[in-house]
Amino acid sequence: MKGVIRTEAALPGMCLSEAVVDDSGRVLVPEGAVLTESLIQSLLRRGVSELCVDQATEEDPAEREIRRARIVRSVAVYFRQAGDGVGSLALQEAILTFRMGRGE
Repeated sequence: MKGVIRTEAALPGMCLSEAVVDDSGRVLVPEGAVLTESLIQSLLRRGVSELCVDQATEEDPAEREIRRARIVRSVAVYFRQAGDGVGSLALQEAILTFRMGRGE
């Protein structure tokens, strides 16, 4: 979820949901950049007063398990004839981890 915060309230590790641009429209920091303490201080020195950041929301554990089960079923369709080999199982797990991280 996107949110606008004061630059003074920004914390290292936050991710920008929109690029930071100066008065001339030049990109100072691209969208998706992860803030560091030095970057925050640099933006403050440049007079940037607000930032658009991704605000993480806590997912309900029950909803997470429901979502995981749905993704497992979806991925299983692609691997229905792949067998139980180590490589196949590793690939299934990697895809599951990727999809869970994307919030599908």
